[in-house]
Amino acid sequence: MEARVYTLSRTNRLVFPVLLVLLIPVAIGIGMEQAELIRQGETDGVGLFVAVGSLLLAAHTCFGILAVRWRLRIDERGVAVRAFRTYDLWPWSDFVDGSVVRPEGSTTTLRHRNRPALFGRNLLSLRELSKADRQEVLQAIAARWCEPATGPLPTRLKLRYRDPLNRRSVTLDDFGVGVHRGRKHQQYGWESVTRVSIVRPERNRSDFRSLTIDLPDRSLRFGAPRSLGAFHGASTAALAAFICQRLDRERLFEFVAGEDPPDARHALVLRDHAARELRNGRAFFLTLQALSLAALATGFYVGRTVHPDKTLAAPLIGFVLGLFVLLPAHIGRWTMRRNIAGLNRLID
Repeated sequence: MEARVYTLSRTNRLVFPVLLVLLIPVAIGIGMEQAELIRQGETDGVGLFVAVGSLLLAAHTCFGILAVRWRLRIDERGVAVRAFRTYDLWPWSDFVDGSVVRPEGSTTTLRHRNRPALFGRNLLSLRELSKADRQEVLQAIAARWCEPATGPLPTRLKLRYRDPLNRRSVTLDDFGVGVHRGRKHQQYGWESVTRVSIVRPERNRSDFRSLTIDLPDRSLRFGAPRSLGAFHGASTAALAAFICQRLDRERLFEFVAGEDPPDARHALVLRDHAARELRNGRAFFLTLQALSLAALATGFYVGRTVHPDKTLAAPLIGFVLGLFVLLPAHIGRWTMRRNIAGLNRLID
């Protein structure tokens, strides 16, 4: 087998210079303020400034070196990843004997059952690669990989959400869906289920990224581990198979993440879910906006009260912090609106 070597994608390589551009004005502002304080004979905070600045510079330098040195290599021995100096080999034998598994709902990460979790040594991440390189690596791995077989399905599932604020538990059996919260219990027969939407991470995968059960008066959303709606009590593959055995195909809608819906009927379901998530996330978005404005206002307040004559550093820090808080939320809402508009075009 010919050895192939892959580097970081262009997007990941741009992270280092983008962070540098964002940090430069903050560093200039703080440096000007510290220089003025030193000229005035005030040196109390200089040591802390130097220590914090050195730590930030060291961390940024490490990220820059990692961006340049990171490599992923595939050859006849297996898959090897280099972070800084040496390669960490995942031999093909570990893929054959079932030691390597795919985390539920993930398309870019593999997990080793027998490796220590310290510093993520049990995880093989492919998200640093470009999409084309990632597909090529996954195809090479699939040619030698034997995924562990799943066991028989139980006749009853009792699920609890991992979110401590969500105290509901859900029971699924041959009679239907039961929702429990404290002493309250609501039972729905399978004939009462309006529809079930399953978003698969890839084609021919038995697990899911998200599964939504629409009932007459509520919706139950289940997600893969470490995502919204994460649960315990069963695997995502077992839950999807359990429902697919008990629901007719007319009420079952399956999608593949990143791919367009197959027809207008599926697009309508996706649009309804996206519009509902946009409405439910409005309060969270407004909270982020308030935090962003608070960071900027705090920067101006500190600049005006602590050093009224030098107000550059604190507002710059507040602006950068507010940008980091608010920008991801704006991008998320813009992406969701764009997806809804695209689904409307498919429906029409």
